[in-house]
Amino acid sequence: MQQQGGEGACRSKSDFLARLSHDIRTPMNSIVGLSHLCLQTELDSRQRDYLEKIQAAAVNLVGILNDMFDFSRIASGCMKLQPVSFRMTELLQSIADTVMLRAEKKGLEILFRIAPDVPEYLEGDACRLTQVLVNLAGNAVRFTQEGEVIISVELLERNEASLHVHFSIQDTGIGMNREQVEQLGRFFASPLENLFPETNADAGLGLAFVHMLVRLMEGNVWVESKAEYGSTFHISLWLKAGTAPAPRTLPIDLLRTLRVLVVDDNAAARSILSEALTSFGFRVQNAESGVEALARLQLACEQHDPFALVLLDWKMPEMDGMETARRIKADPAINTPPQLLMVSAAALEDCQRLGADAGIRGFLIKPVARSFLFDSIVRLFAKEKSDTELQDAPAAPQAAGGGQAELAGARILLVEDNDINQQIAVELLELAGAVVTTANNGKEALAVLLQQQFDMVLMDIQMPIMDGLEAARRARELPVPGIRALPILAMTAHALASDREKSLQAGMQDHLTKPIDPDELYASLAKWIRPGTRSVAALPDGLGDMPGLSVQNALRNLNGNEELYKTLLGSFVESYANAAQQIGDALDAGDQQSAALLAHAIKGVAANLGAFSLASVAGDVEKTLVARQDHIALLAQMHDVLRQTIESIRCLLARSQAP
Repeated sequence: MQQQGGEGACRSKSDFLARLSHDIRTPMNSIVGLSHLCLQTELDSRQRDYLEKIQAAAVNLVGILNDMFDFSRIASGCMKLQPVSFRMTELLQSIADTVMLRAEKKGLEILFRIAPDVPEYLEGDACRLTQVLVNLAGNAVRFTQEGEVIISVELLERNEASLHVHFSIQDTGIGMNREQVEQLGRFFASPLENLFPETNADAGLGLAFVHMLVRLMEGNVWVESKAEYGSTFHISLWLKAGTAPAPRTLPIDLLRTLRVLVVDDNAAARSILSEALTSFGFRVQNAESGVEALARLQLACEQHDPFALVLLDWKMPEMDGMETARRIKADPAINTPPQLLMVSAAALEDCQRLGADAGIRGFLIKPVARSFLFDSIVRLFAKEKSDTELQDAPAAPQAAGGGQAELAGARILLVEDNDINQQIAVELLELAGAVVTTANNGKEALAVLLQQQFDMVLMDIQMPIMDGLEAARRARELPVPGIRALPILAMTAHALASDREKSLQAGMQDHLTKPIDPDELYASLAKWIRPGTRSVAALPDGLGDMPGLSVQNALRNLNGNEELYKTLLGSFVESYANAAQQIGDALDAGDQQSAALLAHAIKGVAANLGAFSLASVAGDVEKTLVARQDHIALLAQMHDVLRQTIESIRCLLARSQAP
């Protein structure tokens, strides 16, 4: 009985924290999202400074809230480990993606160093391990003004069932003095119940959170540092070996003979790439500049032992990677031109655009994991392998925000009942070139999915009429071609691990938490949407805009499908011609909720049909009804706008049917 009571209390506390997290995240999404959108507009220097500081503070607050909620759950014993099988390079890439934007703004490089004997596939609580490493990597970027942050992984020991794995996060930042290092050492050695004695108060919530999670995973954490020479935080813990798929290999002759030149002005980056390439069996040399690279390539050709592959850093002093590539291509002394791979810490889209005419055959974003590097070389050289054999190879990681290029023309259904959240998401997606259709609840979403095809659905969870989980489950059963493979991503303020599990069980592919980070959003969408430029169908000339009806705007959302648009307009007239009167009747009967839901439905449908004036006034009516404010004048205005819209629709339909 006592154990059941304890479990009940733990469950009640978790439910309370989940509700509290949701209620805080919803307004935070507005602050983060709207400040980001505002920063995309023209601003003077003072306005931009204020907004950047607001956004940075809001993002920092979200991180603190996340730590606080998890901290509370750990302290109360409500958090349990959830071991899963994971791929080491994917876990590290997710960490790099999280801190990449801040690192790029400061001109820092994020690098991986993974020992060759570390298995690619492991088993453990990948979510908690990611939280620990993101926290430490974020701190490293925060306290480093120039240089690099290196995330290293090595194997300490191994037995039949488990592996003792050592992670380190090394920076070139301000470091700590001896007293600070000793204080942190005592802090990490202290038992959890004494986590916040006064002597350790300076450790901060972030490191306390790291300490608690590592202890929860039965591991250890410690630090080495010297003032002005940077810091290295260490984590060691036991993980189980995962099950790896059959490895892909290069032809044995290539392994024996491939000669590779690594060109990078950063010594650490050169060393890490060289170690990885050497572990593949390649013959590797380094060059620290474009000038040195040209000299080595010329000499190799003179000696009849040319380099087959060059890995070029983009941002180098004096002669950057693009210029080096152009000179390699044009130099007659390099009579056996090598294949060129560009390795950059800058945006992938810019890199690809500039490298197209320079002879660059592939692009990788730092930090480059060994498996991603190997797969890229397979694509370049193992030509006897068919596309089918290589289709399971992971794509090169995207730079922060680099996924935008993959979204151009992508058709996305956004299901969101909150006006501000809907506005933020629509504008973020349209900034990336996506074509967005909106629905205000799960029921509306199912109706839209029966009529239109999409590349992806972004689904809120907590909505009226039908929530996102139920909508996702029902969507998979719709009689629509390809519906079972359609990516559906939760985009919600429900942020606990159990919430993510519910989303996946409902048939969704991923779970994004609010407040939405634009770079995370773009990267997640690029992960699930097939790459490639999509052409939006040309709009028909037969239908023109009408009073209260932006026809061309609506047709863009329907990919130019005129017949479908006319069908939807006819259905709207049939369903909502008397909606203002129906709202009034519901109010007369004292049914405020039904009246508000009808106004909510009109708002969403009208917006999709291009009836933006009607959508706006219907939204205003809904707000006044929910707030139980005076609605008489707004309802009369809605009646007039609805009448005008219906007249325009009928006129448009009649004109389109005329011979």
